[in-house]
Amino acid sequence: MGEQQPPENAYSDDHAAAPDDAALYRRINPDWVNWDELDTHGRPTVTSQAFQDCTAETVARLRIPAPGMSIGIALVLEALGFGPERMLEAVDGRYGLVALEAAAIRRLEQGIQGWPTETEPWHGIVFQRTGTRRSKATRAAMADMATWVIVPKRGQPSDAEEPGGT
Repeated sequence: MGEQQPPENAYSDDHAAAPDDAALYRRINPDWVNWDELDTHGRPTVTSQAFQDCTAETVARLRIPAPGMSIGIALVLEALGFGPERMLEAVDGRYGLVALEAAAIRRLEQGIQGWPTETEPWHGIVFQRTGTRRSKATRAAMADMATWVIVPKRGQPSDAEEPGGT
């Protein structure tokens, strides 16, 4: 399966690929974790930095029409017989994973589109439906709604960019 070609226009919110009740997974670099602030379950909190748009280099590499945020679509992982931990196999072993609900993301004026790659058929993009970049307030709201699936490992700062994007 080759990388999908960009559409003629920008993104399209795809409810078929990611229905409102779908889980979306986001890889979390340990550098994006506030290790000193714990949630109600005693786990560290995710910073808003974890929900930033990708770099121009990632836009070019993934051949996407505009900046967005890489995610994994749970329905596709499940259809392929994989659990969410599969998303961490190609990254630094210290990464973690959070889940977000598609409907909650859409309430923040975000859209979701599947954007499969050759190595990650479950890959998708969360994009800003209005404006050009995701605001800090929106990123903070995403951080607040994120639930840990796999807490990252604390360690030395990572210089590696996530292979699927940001």
